[in-house]
Formats: sequence, structure tokens, C-alpha cells
Amino acid sequence: MKKKQLDILKIGIFLLGISALIFAAIATHWYYKLNREYRETSSTQFFSYCNRDVIVISAYSDLKDVKVFDENGSLICRFDLIRKKLR
Repeated sequence: MKKKQLDILKIGIFLLGISALIFAAIATHWYYKLNREYRETSSTQFFSYCNRDVIVISAYSDLKDVKVFDENGSLICRFDLIRKKLR
């Protein structure tokens, strides 16, 4: 009788391990799928940021008549064309 209890316990632990591996695989797949979708939608036109006295603009498509304003609404600079960034 004791041997059957140990066999059932081992099978239960084995099944818990298998279910944990399946759950981890599904969670990893879901994470990478969401991450890829977020990257594709967030980089459609351009990306820009300020670093001290420098403004960096990365264009993912050609941009025409680009104007950069400060927080007060004053025009800082203007570009006729910014070519798209090669990936």
C-alpha cells in the first residue's frame, strides 16, 4: 500500500512540473508577441527626444516641413525634409 502512495505522489509532482513548463512557454510567447506588436505600432512615423541642448529626431518615414517648438510655443528650428532612417 505504501508503494502505491509514493507512485501517485511522483506522478502528481511530474504532472505539476509539466504544467509549469507549459505555462512558462505560453507566458514567454505572449510576452514576445506583445513586445513585437508594441514596437511595430510605436515606431510608425518618428521618434524624438531632447538631451541637454540637443534634439534628436529619428524618422521611420520621410517627413516634410518639420517644426520644433519649445515649451512656450516658440519656434526653435524648422526642417524642409527629414529622410527616413535606414534600418
